[in-house]
Order: sequence, then structure tokens, then C-alpha cells
Amino acid sequence: MRDTGICRKLLQLEEPWTVDRVKVDVQARELHACLVAGKSWFGRPSFVRPKMRWRHANVGAFKTFIHATLPDDREQQGPPFLGQVD
Repeated sequence: MRDTGICRKLLQLEEPWTVDRVKVDVQARELHACLVAGKSWFGRPSFVRPKMRWRHANVGAFKTFIHATLPDDREQQGPPFLGQVD
């Protein structure tokens, strides 16, 4: 299983959310997980929206950060740990 798959399982993400990429900075002891929702176009997001960053609970000794963009559609909520749209 790839690191994105492991991270997706740990965060308990459900469709349409998935982990796009994971970056581990060993020197800074940080883990960054980038989440995306919806369909992509040739492996790239269909359009670019500003991303937000949240501090998540540590994974071991590593500070963990979640990078994502909340959906514009108020009916579609993000993962529960990202909070409400407003």
C-alpha cells in the first residue's frame, strides 16, 4: 500500500475525498497530507482553488498538517475533522 493509501485509511476519508500526496520532512519532523475532493483532469485538479492548512494530531513524533480546500457547495461537507464550512 502506498503512503497516500495508508494516510487515507488513518484519516478515515470517504469518497469523494482522497489523499493526493504526502510529504514527510524528517529534519523538521513534519508530515503534510494534501487532500482533494472530486474528479481530476489527467491527474490534475479540474480547477485551482485556494488551499487551507489545519494542524492535526501528531503522528508519532511528527507534527501533522492537513492541506485541503473546502468545497464551495454547502451541501457537500469536508471530512469531519476539518470542521464546518462557516
